[in-house]
Amino acid sequence: MNILTGLMLGAVALAVVINPVRARAATIVAACLAVTVSFLWMPYYPPGSIVLIALDVVAIWGVTTWNIARESA
Repeated sequence: MNILTGLMLGAVALAVVINPVRARAATIVAACLAVTVSFLWMPYYPPGSIVLIALDVVAIWGVTTWNIARESA
């Protein structure tokens, strides 16, 4: 499951580089799925799961608060 989640996150990251405006929703969905997978791994590897959940939350925050109007000015 972790490999599939990683491949999906890699594809979404590539989509963000190519067309960030259209890939925002996919990024949020993929990061939420990654948070869920990390939460399920919490009993087996707590430190890694906590770090991955924190990174996914930061990624969601960054994508949702990013404003393209500020870049074009």
